[in-house]
Amino acid sequence: KAFWGDPKGAREEAKQWYKDHPDKKNIGVKASDFCAKQYKDNACEIVHCKYYYYRLVDSAHKVIKIRNMNVYADKGLDDYHYKKCQKDAADFKGCEVSRALWRCMIMYDKESWNKFEAFLDDVSADNEYPKA
Repeated sequence: KAFWGDPKGAREEAKQWYKDHPDKKNIGVKASDFCAKQYKDNACEIVHCKYYYYRLVDSAHKVIKIRNMNVYADKGLDDYHYKKCQKDAADFKGCEVSRALWRCMIMYDKESWNKFEAFLDDVSADNEYPKA
């Protein structure tokens, strides 16, 4: 219920759950803000935290390969390079997986990757994708 909310849409149970679990990103909070606060001076963990909430990597530091990323082309994602970067990043361990994915995508097209990250950051605040 914490993720899906309650039938009335008030999300009261979810709000209480997040209040009881301050180590989890709350509804309405962007992943970038939460992760920067959670891991202040650890750039590697900040990137992993953001990518975890963006659903690019999992909690075991593995890239999530089963998502159809073609749908994000208009948000700045180059699917061909993304798959290549996923493969390269999979060779790393821990938070370095996320950093490797970030470095690789920045190398191909920094502006587009930043645009895509900004889109995912907005989505991360409410766990909802914008209506088309």
